[in-house]
Amino acid sequence: MTNISHALKQISLFAGLSDEMIAQLSTKIVEQQIPAGTTLFREGDPGDALYFIVEGQLEISQLLGADKEVVLGVFQAGDYFGEMSLLDEKPRSATARAQTDSCLLALAKDDFDSLLDTHPALARKLTKAISNRLRTTSPMKTRAIPQEAEEKAPAEGPEVRVFISYSRKDKAFVQKLNEAVVKMGMDTWVDWENIPLTVDWWAEIQRGIDNADAFAFVISPDSLNSRVCNDEIQAAVEGHKRLIPILHREPEPQGTIHPAIGATNWVYMRSDQEMTTHIPEMVRIIRLDLEWVQTHTRLLIRAGEWANARRDNSFLLRGVDLEKAEQWLAKAENIPDPKPSPLHQDYIYASRQDTLRRRNLTFAGLATGLVILSLLLLTFIGFNNANVNAQRAIEQLNLASTAQVEAENQKAEADTQRGIAETQRADADVQRINAEGLRATAQAESELRATAQADAFFQRDLALSRQQAAQALSFINTQPDLAALLSVEAYQSSDTLEARNALLTVLQQSLTREIVPLVPEIPTQLSGIYGITFSPDGKYLAFSQQNGTIIVWNVATGSLERSFSGHEGKRIWSLAFSPDGKMLASGGDDSAVYLWDIATGTPTARLDTSNLALSVAWSPDGTEVAAAAGPRVIVWNILEDVRRETSLVFVINQLAWSPDGQKIAAANRDTVVYLLDSQTLDTLQTLRGHIGDAQSVAWAPDSTLLASGGIDARILLWDTRTGTQVAELTMHQGIVYGLAFSYDGKILASGSQDRQLLLWNVETRSFLTTVKTFGRDVQGVAMTPNAGKIYLAAGGLDKNISVYEIQLDQPLSEKLAAEVGKVAGLAISSEGTLTTFSQQGGTSVELFETDQVSFNVAQSLKKLTVGEISSLALSPDAKITLIGQQNGRIVLTHLETNETLNFTRPEPATALAFRPDNLQFASSHCLTYQTETLSPQCINAEVQIWDLENKTPAQTLTGFSSNITALAYSPEGHILATGHEDQTILLWDLNLGEQIGIPLVGQQAPLTSLAFSPEGTLLASGSADNTIILWDLRSAQPLGDPLTGSAEGVLSLTFQQDGKVLFLGTGDGNVYRWEVDTQLWKNLACGLAGRNLTTDEWALFFIGEVYRTTCEQYPPGE
Repeated sequence: MTNISHALKQISLFAGLSDEMIAQLSTKIVEQQIPAGTTLFREGDPGDALYFIVEGQLEISQLLGADKEVVLGVFQAGDYFGEMSLLDEKPRSATARAQTDSCLLALAKDDFDSLLDTHPALARKLTKAISNRLRTTSPMKTRAIPQEAEEKAPAEGPEVRVFISYSRKDKAFVQKLNEAVVKMGMDTWVDWENIPLTVDWWAEIQRGIDNADAFAFVISPDSLNSRVCNDEIQAAVEGHKRLIPILHREPEPQGTIHPAIGATNWVYMRSDQEMTTHIPEMVRIIRLDLEWVQTHTRLLIRAGEWANARRDNSFLLRGVDLEKAEQWLAKAENIPDPKPSPLHQDYIYASRQDTLRRRNLTFAGLATGLVILSLLLLTFIGFNNANVNAQRAIEQLNLASTAQVEAENQKAEADTQRGIAETQRADADVQRINAEGLRATAQAESELRATAQADAFFQRDLALSRQQAAQALSFINTQPDLAALLSVEAYQSSDTLEARNALLTVLQQSLTREIVPLVPEIPTQLSGIYGITFSPDGKYLAFSQQNGTIIVWNVATGSLERSFSGHEGKRIWSLAFSPDGKMLASGGDDSAVYLWDIATGTPTARLDTSNLALSVAWSPDGTEVAAAAGPRVIVWNILEDVRRETSLVFVINQLAWSPDGQKIAAANRDTVVYLLDSQTLDTLQTLRGHIGDAQSVAWAPDSTLLASGGIDARILLWDTRTGTQVAELTMHQGIVYGLAFSYDGKILASGSQDRQLLLWNVETRSFLTTVKTFGRDVQGVAMTPNAGKIYLAAGGLDKNISVYEIQLDQPLSEKLAAEVGKVAGLAISSEGTLTTFSQQGGTSVELFETDQVSFNVAQSLKKLTVGEISSLALSPDAKITLIGQQNGRIVLTHLETNETLNFTRPEPATALAFRPDNLQFASSHCLTYQTETLSPQCINAEVQIWDLENKTPAQTLTGFSSNITALAYSPEGHILATGHEDQTILLWDLNLGEQIGIPLVGQQAPLTSLAFSPEGTLLASGSADNTIILWDLRSAQPLGDPLTGSAEGVLSLTFQQDGKVLFLGTGDGNVYRWEVDTQLWKNLACGLAGRNLTTDEWALFFIGEVYRTTCEQYPPGE
């Protein structure tokens, strides 16, 4: 038997404690003998004790992935371990196993807590010792999974410059860091010498920061207390540099950390092993959006030179440099870090204003010069012609006089009169010629002046439109109202691609996701927030805290509805409302699940789980509750008070019950998301994709799409019908703790260890916006589960909870008809009747007619049963159908007469399209497939043009190297667009039989449909990734972001006859309408802004112009 008091005195943690305190502590200690090879506890087990080693050795390890274990360290006699779970009350972060026969002393968690409560002196001693140990020891403090070290070759690509800020006391570490960074192919700027703080020295430091693409700051107590280091951080912040905080030595408890460093995720390099592990991640962060970052750096340098030269215009951007800078600035909305600085924006705007000023001066000088030159030329021509005619008249007069003399004055009087008449006529001719010359000169001068002035105004308006469009996009995230007004001004200045693009982008980014904080705000709570959930009707929000308190908040009135406590005052991890909203389930650290009556705030039932209850979920019918307890899933039938359960391999972090009631998803610490049969609890699928723990799960309303978040900071989307990963969402920089879908499944919210609350567009699988940055980890996220107002709530360890309304006013799109089969063809009449041509299976088709008022399916017009279908088309007037069959036959049917025509090819038609006059149609065919690949690829295709008057082939277009999957005629019928499997679009002049223009490249999946606008200036393209792009054919560029269709692909497109609406048919049987009228876009943008520009804003963006209102429905700004 070990002398416990004596053993405790040998442990450094208790050095200096009095004999009395040692004696008191000895009464709480339990001795344990651990044979070699015995596992003391496993990763994920509850933290129940603090251990001290008297004899022997124990190794500490973590799982790397699903089946590999990495040893983090070995502890020996005198060491202690297991304190992490006692401090943060989370499950064990590692596994402890005895290497030799060992003797341990164990201090149980409850004894530990009570000892601290009853002995404040001992509490202070223990807290200080454990805190110091945490700062100086293992990577077990974090849940990051270690990576094996490997030597990496220098990175390819442009040279990257990194400024390293540090304290001299960390020089040895920084030398290693510098060597590692250089080996990764990057250039560094490090001040190795302690140079006197002269003006020249600081100017050199500033230049180093300005020239760097990233700013790395080595965190230690000395660097945090260094005035120079803080000055360097401030310079980097003012330059909007990408910050890379590197934790080398833990800060002092009372130390001050620069807010910018505190708000940025740290890279841990407290040991050589951590440096080797995390250098690749640091390099990844630095190289993220590298082209953007290096342009940021280059423009900042030039802007700095301009500012230092007192903003001398000779330092401004010109020509292509300016256009590229404006394009760069317009991309700022999509790049989270680093953002353009105010100096960037001032520099680019000043460059554009100077360009406009110089252009206007040039146009004015050119116009004046041309007018003067034309005037001189015309005047010269006029007078010259007059002199010639006058000379001729005089010659005639002399001849007449000579004739009179020779005739001996015969008929002298008559000849004299005749000569006078000739002279008068000559004078009249001269005057007439002079008058015509002056009139011509004046007219030419007027026309030239008008032409020069009109051209000058046109060029000015064009430049202004593009400038204002770029400015609008730069404010889209920070000031959406200002962005909307500038986009309207851009369009009113000139109908440019940039202006229409800005209008559409502003509406797409703002109208569909206006996020409004609810007032009054919920007060800051007494402890951290963990569980959070809305009642089914959205009236109540419930959230749980670390201190065992549950709050029910009335969202409608903005007031506290009820507060109650339970779970023995311990942390409550999870909450869930019953489907009828009358009960609340909670799971907590007391290893129990409670059911609460919302009306009274009293518990009605309790389920013992034997392990921490980390997650709870109700079945959709409200009869059962599922709980995650360690590695077990427990399903509790409330009506019969019986339970069934199953065990997985590791601890379950979170579970979710599918809306259809069929499945339970469980996020497990073995990196896997398990899908269980909700009745038998058998494993149906294992979804593998996360690197490290799967932390969170959430179902979309259709029960087929599942989102999972992990310790790897990624969100994965899964198609649970096939068990395949369909998307990866990356923006977070820490563990994803919370996920929630909106009731319509279009928006996904996520909360993370990185303190960010983000929104995602589910349909496009893209990032929407950052809603808020909290003070600490965001643990809980919830959205209202049923149709109505969309509320979003999130809470975290900073004790705050925020609630928002996501307003979806004035959407650009609307869902119309539903479930009419695969909509392969669309046509709309001048009266507004919409006809859909749908495939109802492999061999049958059906036409439906829909009225434009309600857009409900009115009636089925006709059903046709044919052979196996390869492609379909509907004529623009909805009177003729084309059906391509797999045997190569193409069947044309006149719907009014039922007359049919057959056209035959050896190969099946992959796409079909009617010419607008119905006198011709086009079919595409693959001639040769490459069969060596896993799936055959078409390498030779052609288009056949058919003449319907002669019922014969009229033209063939050849030379296509990719399968043709979509066709469309222009309104005049002489241009054919071909969409391809390789994601490109080609345009063909059928009169010449040649390709025209450049390929349109932008879709990210094979093309499935094409349609020209009625005026022929826009081309809409749909693809298999459910997106639609509007192409401006004058510039061959897309307008705005891609529009979204549905989850089953966009199979057909057609424009309304006035070109203001685009209809699309999808593979899941739905029809959508998209507003594409720029006048409507303007009105919506004004409605979004809700105001006009202020006079200060006008003076900033419209230098020298008289103020005018942008939106007529609002009063002038002040």
